[in-house]
Amino acid sequence: MIYRNKAVISANKGEHIAALNYFTKVKRFYEQNPFGWNLVDLFMEIGITQAEVSNFEVSLKYYFQALKLAEANHFDLKVAQLHFRIARVYYFLQQNAISEEFAKKSLTYSTAHHLELDEAFAENLLGSLYMRKKQFEVALSHFNRALELRQKNENRVGVAGTLGSIGEMYENANELQKAENIAFKALAIAEEAGFALGKCYTYLSIGQLYLKKHEYQKAEQYLDRCEAFAKGIHFPM
Repeated sequence: MIYRNKAVISANKGEHIAALNYFTKVKRFYEQNPFGWNLVDLFMEIGITQAEVSNFEVSLKYYFQALKLAEANHFDLKVAQLHFRIARVYYFLQQNAISEEFAKKSLTYSTAHHLELDEAFAENLLGSLYMRKKQFEVALSHFNRALELRQKNENRVGVAGTLGSIGEMYENANELQKAENIAFKALAIAEEAGFALGKCYTYLSIGQLYLKKHEYQKAEQYLDRCEAFAKGIHFPM
């Protein structure tokens, strides 16, 4: 459990090589001992870490291993959480239909069992999918529901993520001032929480936003900040 928790901390700090080294130690233990729930949880954490550095095929490999174990052991909560995680990877792979299918499965279970943070994950992803379809009003309704649930549960990292998504939506809708205001709210929360990936993405988003606004000096400032920060994150090859 110590190694598992250290792995999660390392991953959130952007120290992905250290995280995977810890995960490997934990994996060996759980594979040799009858802890099915913990092994499912571990495979999920490895999948999350791999997805964060865009190793999507490796991520899906661990997610589907975890899903097989969770279904065999009737770990319904883990099944629902894995449906979301798989949906998120397919979203990044631009496979929108299968992403939406898995996201809705997760949402159905989470809503029925009053799992508000899991519901928020699914709602946020559905918002991103509808944003991709340019259905901005539908997207915003999903984002607002996710934001409401995350604020209610004091999930700061989640709030920053949803605000970032809303900012991206306004940028896509060419409402650039709204996008800028929300992006800085997201950045403030991500910096306060010390969430490495959130900070990196938000620096990039703000840089791209200023580029679109033809404010090139500001754009360069945030893109340089993003580049410097990204280079400090240790990605596994």
